This record gives sequence, structure tokens and C-alpha cells, in this order.
Amino acid sequence: MVLSGKNALENLIESKVKFKNDLCLVLTGSEYSKIMDSKLLTKNVLKRLKIVIAENKFLFFSNKFNKKIKLIRSNTDGINPLLLFGYVMIRLKKKNIDTAFFNADDFSPKGKIIKDETLKAIFELQDKGLQVRSITKTHLKIKFKNIWND
Repeated sequence: MVLSGKNALENLIESKVKFKNDLCLVLTGSEYSKIMDSKLLTKNVLKRLKIVIAENKFLFFSNKFNKKIKLIRSNTDGINPLLLFGYVMIRLKKKNIDTAFFNADDFSPKGKIIKDETLKAIFELQDKGLQVRSITKTHLKIKFKNIWND
């Protein structure tokens, strides 16, 4: 399960869903310091956290990450987390990303910016041969994959 920052991690924790999936945390821009300043990295989260993808510019040493966590450093500067993760998947020769619970909208200025950035990232990844789909309902104009039937 890939989480795109502090809000995604908070939403997962607040859902109170018992999850067994390993976690990958993508931290772009100032998300790294937001995560480190929060109390979200509980023992339960840390034992599930296997990979952190973070931008060098914002990455500061932390003893919260143990040696079992794979740290992937990026030389990018504040790019969309989906785009950064997509680049990693392309390097790993993957062909698909299934997204879920994208909730940005056109109703607020911030929501519109996030939605536009994400759409731009999706188009760029698709141009590079990576298929981006959603397994949940979304405002994004991308292919819906019904995980119950596909």
C-alpha cells in the first residue's frame, strides 16, 4: 500500500481499519518534516513501513526509520507524489499503477491545484507507458478497474 504523505497516513490510521499490508510512504516537498513532527509513526505503522521514497532536499536524518526500511532518495524538488512513485515503477519496469481514494476536487482552490497536478502527472506517466487506473470512484478521468470483476 502506497501512501502519498501525512494526510494519506492520517486517513488510514483514522479509518481504524486493521491492515496487514506493507506500507510505502512517498514524501515530497515538506511532507517529510510534517510526518516527523507528527505522532503518526506509531509502532504498528513502523512495523508495516517497508519503503520510504523521499526527496533529498527535504530529507533529514531520523532515528524513527530503522535499518529494515528501504530508503529511496530522489533528486526531484517538490513534485507530485504520484509522479515520483510512477518514476520508481517505470524504473522497476512495471506497467500499471492502481490508485484508490483520490479525493481532490474542483470546489476549493487547493483541491483544484492538487487535481490539476495529479492529472498532469498521470498524463506524463501514461506517455511513458505506465497505465494509471483507479480501483475506487474518483473525479479523475482515468480508467476504473473493478477489482471484484477484473
